[in-house]
Amino acid sequence: MKAIRLYAQSGPDQCVFEDAPQPQPGVGEVLIRVHATSVMWQEPTWSETWKTPAGIERQHPIPGHDVSGEVVEVGPGVEDEERRR
Repeated sequence: MKAIRLYAQSGPDQCVFEDAPQPQPGVGEVLIRVHATSVMWQEPTWSETWKTPAGIERQHPIPGHDVSGEVVEVGPGVEDEERRR
């Protein structure tokens, strides 16, 4: 897949458009085929961009906390909202 990836926790000059490995959803996660996203100028400096909620460092993170797209795969522990109705 193609993605913009970050190589330093500074400004947008550290963004590189390149091939990135296809992610796999983990426990409680979903994989989204992104149709559109926005990246605010501050995102390369946010700790949420560089670390997971568990505090694990991300290598060359992909910015874009706001996305529009479709769920294409679900990880373990994800429930389908429709099944709960």
